[in-house]
Amino acid sequence: MQQDYNKDCSDEKEKFEMLMESSPDCIKLFNLDNKIEYMSPGGLKEHNFRSLDEAIGFDWTLSVVPEQREEIRGVIARSIAEKKPMSLDVKHLPEFADREWCHLIVNPVFDKKGEVKYFVGISRDISERKQSEEILKKTVIEQDRMNKIMTGRELKMIELKKENAQLKMELERNRKENLGE
Repeated sequence: MQQDYNKDCSDEKEKFEMLMESSPDCIKLFNLDNKIEYMSPGGLKEHNFRSLDEAIGFDWTLSVVPEQREEIRGVIARSIAEKKPMSLDVKHLPEFADREWCHLIVNPVFDKKGEVKYFVGISRDISERKQSEEILKKTVIEQDRMNKIMTGRELKMIELKKENAQLKMELERNRKENLGE
């Protein structure tokens, strides 16, 4: 019986290792100071680390653009305080990652007493999606600008038509007055 259990554990460990090895996502285990304790091979590749030893102890939040670091630290702190997963999109500095944008999910890891001991971060490359969103945003802005131009032009045409009709009426009235009608 014990032998079957050990075999099952071995199979589970093997499957877990296959999962970690094959995932392109960056899967990280952090301590409560945002320092890396473990990082998947996909994460090592993304962040240009040559080995796990090189990654351990790195404050991952430093790989993110400075203007977003406090927001990220806040989301992580809320996730830990509320003991629930949270997510956000993060933009990396090019010198720290080969992906510009990632969607990050953070989730607390509890010890046997129910206290948060670590947190897991899983990030997926969303750079193409962000580029598409930016193109869409620029297109909407341009369409809105063109819409305003066209609407303004149409309103001006309506105004000119009214003015033209008034001038025609005045001209007709003046003509009649001059002819004594």
